[in-house]
Amino acid sequence: MTLALVAWLVVAQAEPAPDPGFAREGGVVGIALTAVPLALSVGSIVAMWQNNGTTQDWLTVASGLTVPLVGLVPTFGGRSAVLAEELSVRPRVFRIIGWVISIYGTVSTLAGFAVGKLIGAVLSQTDVGRFATSDAGKVVGTVNTLWNAAICTTGLLFLSASSLMAANRAVTPTVAVVPMPGGGWAAFSGVSGRF
Repeated sequence: MTLALVAWLVVAQAEPAPDPGFAREGGVVGIALTAVPLALSVGSIVAMWQNNGTTQDWLTVASGLTVPLVGLVPTFGGRSAVLAEELSVRPRVFRIIGWVISIYGTVSTLAGFAVGKLIGAVLSQTDVGRFATSDAGKVVGTVNTLWNAAICTTGLLFLSASSLMAANRAVTPTVAVVPMPGGGWAAFSGVSGRF
């Protein structure tokens, strides 16, 4: 009884243990969901080469809009981890970098779509407008779409890495030393956090 009471006092007086929350799950799911905007971009390219403009438009817009939505998963997962202030700096920096890159990729994707539609409408009756539907124009569109998809994917990977980093920093080894009833000491060790 005395040992249990002493151990409880030692544990009760300690600071709250770091808790990874859902950071690991958020990071893994974030990496898996990175395929969604990438697949939508590839689908947009396929639709462009098959001369299906409406499908291409919808897939391009969807690819841009899914990036911030997918980015919320690792962000909230990483923020669920309970960390000491000095351990939370690097995941926070990665999260900020990830959001900057993701937002840039989203704006680039949607602005590229809007500018392409605007230029296509203005120049549709000229020789320059016919360039967009030619193979050379499709190559430019393919490179542009893949570049935007790469930017968006990079941002989402930064967000997922931030979440995984927070999870790894929240799990720490713990050691408790308590006196034994008949004299001497007993040491207990383990890993704090949730698995």
